Amino acid sequence: MEIGKLITYYTNEANITLKDVAKLSGVPLDTIYNITSGRTKFPRLSTVKKIAKTLDIPLDDLAVQQPRVPNLSPQGLSVGKSFDRLDEHGKNIILAVLHEENIRLRNKNSTAEIVWLPYAAQPASAGYGEYIDDNNAEQIAVKLNKQTLMADYILRVNGDSMSPRINDGQRVLVRTQPTVEIGEIGIFFKDGEQFIKVYRGDHLESINPKYPDIQCVDDMKCCGKVIAPLDQDWVIE
Repeated sequence: MEIGKLITYYTNEANITLKDVAKLSGVPLDTIYNITSGRTKFPRLSTVKKIAKTLDIPLDDLAVQQPRVPNLSPQGLSVGKSFDRLDEHGKNIILAVLHEENIRLRNKNSTAEIVWLPYAAQPASAGYGEYIDDNNAEQIAVKLNKQTLMADYILRVNGDSMSPRINDGQRVLVRTQPTVEIGEIGIFFKDGEQFIKVYRGDHLESINPKYPDIQCVDDMKCCGKVIAPLDQDWVIE
């Protein structure tokens, strides 16, 4: 069996996603996608070692012809049969719970307790707008905790419109999502500019009162929710 299919198999067995594998291993998500899709058939040994360690399997298991079929207890077999009888809604709930529990146990047993997150080179404006001109990002190692595990990337804030809650130059943890709830802080695109603001339904609001509201229009796009400011003590130098 190809290594990409083996990685997909063991990822599913662990009830985590490829995005989780990227975060925990430090291997860029694009690299993992290239391997699992078959575009990269002979990845670097160092990359395979990181993935195997994250999946908690021997390195040899990513070189065998067929993956091991785990032995299930009678209770495990019973649960599996019950799962197969559920509709899609029920299955999704069970998979979501298994996903969270596997991450919890992996975090509990992790010796490194590190998450690798992309750090976007282009800042988000906490002012009058910041022109978006690149998508470059480096990978930053941060301590594993509830906030960093929820985040998809790190973004630096430019400006003081979100002060005193988020200050100029401070970095924030962002989760990629197309919408945020009213009252939540999000990352928004409008007219080629990127903003970090509080969503108020029909407008975006700054915490600093000296900045005016920005009216929501049809071509405005939400691209993420701010989870929390990045505590410098979480960054692993």
